[in-house]
Amino acid sequence: MSKEIMMKAKDTMLALWKQMSTSSMENAGDDADLFERSFYELMDEVKQWMISLKHPPVTVEEALKFEEMDLIYSELPGPLILNFETELEEIIDELAKGRS
Repeated sequence: MSKEIMMKAKDTMLALWKQMSTSSMENAGDDADLFERSFYELMDEVKQWMISLKHPPVTVEEALKFEEMDLIYSELPGPLILNFETELEEIIDELAKGRS
């Protein structure tokens, strides 16, 4: 999985976060759905990228040392950090089970 695809997914997710945070009451539900879908699409790209690594990280801390993860993590709005870390940990756990 290419870094470019993952970064594009990050940019899309951040744009939809911004759109959701300024949406009208009329559009709030649809914007929230679009954002949520984009967040999980980003996490799917992160998973595919991690699968492609010769030596994938085994902890969240180790994952965040990768330049690609740092680029994503450093741009996340505060309210998304815990969700990102949680999803990242689930990906790492799932990959570790596949290796054992």
